[in-house]
Amino acid sequence: LSHTDLFLEQIDPIFFRSEPFQFELLSNHSWLAYLWYPWQRSQGATGFRYELDKAQSSFEQIIQFLNSHPNRRLMVLSDSGGPYKKMRGSLVKLAVQTERPLIALKMKVDRFRTIHHHKIPLFGATIQPVFSRPIHPGELRELSKEAALRIVQMIWEEL
Repeated sequence: LSHTDLFLEQIDPIFFRSEPFQFELLSNHSWLAYLWYPWQRSQGATGFRYELDKAQSSFEQIIQFLNSHPNRRLMVLSDSGGPYKKMRGSLVKLAVQTERPLIALKMKVDRFRTIHHHKIPLFGATIQPVFSRPIHPGELRELSKEAALRIVQMIWEEL
């Protein structure tokens, strides 16, 4: 999911219950991450929050969480902080190290305004989550980081 679709995902009432995606929201323990928390919880979403000031890196904390919870999935905003709409190499690394598939996601909306790169739906807009096929770690493992990232980016852009 691109960070630019964040508000569409948060506002869509069916998103948190959509298949194939029963997931954990990934965020950190900053105050900003907690602004949406009451809404997310009211929609049945749960989350994993990593510590910013821990000796262990956020990536290592995420790996540890996934390895200790084999049946749980994370929703990652791979382009948070920018550049927007460009997937990061850490996404490929995460899939390969945890042996978990990636599922690209885009939020389609028929009527919206853009504010600071974020799509804000207009009243009465229809919001639809669109999921890719699973991108299995085996498809990415033998490729260079750049080639694997190009495949993930292309699949996401084609949604």
